[in-house]
Amino acid sequence: MSDVSQGPLTLLTVTEWARDGHHWDRVYRYLFLHPNDFFRIIHGKRWPIAHQVVFHGKVQLLKQILSLFNNNIDITTRSADGKTLLDVAKEKKQEFEEMYHFINHLFELDSFINAAKVANWRQIIEMLKTNPSLANEKPSYSPYFLIHYIVMNGDKQIYTDLRTRCRFNMNVLGKDNETALDLARRLNKPDLIAVLEQITNQPIPSRQLMATNNEFNRFTPRVLINQQPSKPSTGASGLSSMPAKPFIGFEGLLVDIDMDGDFTVGEDATKLQNSASSSTKNCSLPSQPYPVTNTTNDKNSLAHKDSVENKRLPDLKRQQSVKDNEQIMTNLICPLTERVFDDPVTAGDGQTYERAAIIEWLNLYHCSPSTGEAMDSNLINNDQIKNVIKSLKKA
Repeated sequence: MSDVSQGPLTLLTVTEWARDGHHWDRVYRYLFLHPNDFFRIIHGKRWPIAHQVVFHGKVQLLKQILSLFNNNIDITTRSADGKTLLDVAKEKKQEFEEMYHFINHLFELDSFINAAKVANWRQIIEMLKTNPSLANEKPSYSPYFLIHYIVMNGDKQIYTDLRTRCRFNMNVLGKDNETALDLARRLNKPDLIAVLEQITNQPIPSRQLMATNNEFNRFTPRVLINQQPSKPSTGASGLSSMPAKPFIGFEGLLVDIDMDGDFTVGEDATKLQNSASSSTKNCSLPSQPYPVTNTTNDKNSLAHKDSVENKRLPDLKRQQSVKDNEQIMTNLICPLTERVFDDPVTAGDGQTYERAAIIEWLNLYHCSPSTGEAMDSNLINNDQIKNVIKSLKKA
């Protein structure tokens, strides 16, 4: 049982835990609720949580945290002393070689996908010469693979040219579970549609898996689920339809985490209205450092600093509550089924999936749906998400 008198867990406490290499489970729980704080540098501190995670070699934890984001994240963000995550990984390479290789490849993927976003095909071609496998990989936080950006920013000629340099997996899924063909049809690009329709790949695992087996539909009425009109699936998978995607919102509820790392649900004056934005991950980084007050030596305990921090920042916390709650609810939805989790598991890519959906996917493709990289079938129960859902059910 947690001591509610301690109040909510704060960024200052979590940053110091990460610095000291303690309580990583609580660090993850905090970031699950407040992912925007991952790269946030507290005034007077040298490193954000992100750099501390790399420094301590927590590869799987880093993967799990990155999976909380979708776009609008800059992994090249520098610490107060000017270091990137790659700089830290290089310094710790001898001790944590796995972390170094992960970060090095992550930076390469990030550069590759950013080039595709701005249609820098020359850079894409040069990078494919060195590593053709990049064509079917992406960072977990990127909403699209290269093939999707070719559809959005390129044309038939670009596709034909790049296809001679690499082999595309046409079944990779982008934002809203769209294949490249789905996207080409939605954007009405007839030349690309004609080319992509000629390619026959394996069917995509059913998007309707778990559609009728979801306990979230039995939540208290204060947690609302609205349905977006379903859109037909026109992709190469041959599926007749895509299930409606739930938009989830709170009515006067605020999810938080206490000093013991337990999730809490309480009343909040902020009203989160149902909107399309609540279905899309949106974690932009702050432009200002997170402020804390100066304290005297006899009042320099962590508890005192947290108390001062909570008193100084009520408006900031209230402003963030809507964004954080949107993010929480988005992370309760499986990227494959587009339904709220019933049996969430974390895979080797750090992403959480519905167990039955990811097993079906891996049986077909043996790779990560989120990054495109090879992935084994080792799955771990995600008790963090189960706890959030359990707390919401009780609210």
